[in-house]
Amino acid sequence: MKIKTWTAMAVVVASLSGVAGLAQAAEPAEPAVHIPGTDTGQFKVGDKIPDHFRRSGEEVKDWHARGLSAPEDQKSHWVRVNDKYVLVQLSNSVIEKIVPVKR
Repeated sequence: MKIKTWTAMAVVVASLSGVAGLAQAAEPAEPAVHIPGTDTGQFKVGDKIPDHFRRSGEEVKDWHARGLSAPEDQKSHWVRVNDKYVLVQLSNSVIEKIVPVKR
């Protein structure tokens, strides 16, 4: 009888731990962008990215056609970094938003 009880308890514990793992996996990851050649490599909203992304030559000017929200006039602009669009504050290079490129 004790073996059946222990076996049943082990099955319950194993199934509960599997459910907890699924719940954790379902949580969306915070968007980040990878920039090679930088100290940290990964940047998320609120982080300061290299200043060259503030240059107008980096700007995505057709943001509306790409389904992106309007940047604030003279305060931010969209840039493309690898497979992400990044909304960057022009005053300090801080990331406001990260959006995956739609393929």
